[in-house]
Amino acid sequence: MTDGVLKAHDSVGLKLEEMTDAKKIAEVQADDLTKLNDAYKSFNDTAEERAAVVKNVKQECKITLK
Repeated sequence: MTDGVLKAHDSVGLKLEEMTDAKKIAEVQADDLTKLNDAYKSFNDTAEERAAVVKNVKQECKITLK
């Protein structure tokens, strides 16, 4: 799902790190903002799966992910 967010950013022409730049965000077209929002919603819908991966890595590999 992270890939979906990155692809949405590429297609819109907005870097991930520019998401905190209000001026850059204001320049994004409404359709492109919808595309970004949809990608982030899809990513957020995987919270349970991502938590399971973090738990497994911690238990199996003794690695703490932040």
